Amino acid sequence: MISCEINGRAVTAADLSSEAERAKVAAIIGDTAQRIRSLFDDDEWSQIHVKLTGSSTDDLTMNVSGPDYLVERVYEGLGESA
Repeated sequence: MISCEINGRAVTAADLSSEAERAKVAAIIGDTAQRIRSLFDDDEWSQIHVKLTGSSTDDLTMNVSGPDYLVERVYEGLGESA
């Protein structure tokens, strides 16, 4: 599951008033979900939660929770460190 929080408030693309911001959030969430989803089968995917947080769409940090071995696989698959 992917969620996005901006300035402490959970948001979806539909929550934003600017068309540009809606498109940006939709693209970020969609790209992140696609990249991470491809690493797992259905059971593993159901155990992962990805939260994008920041003060704006230009300043988002990815936080991953779930079983340690799956979290490690997310970061390895994206070429990032936990």
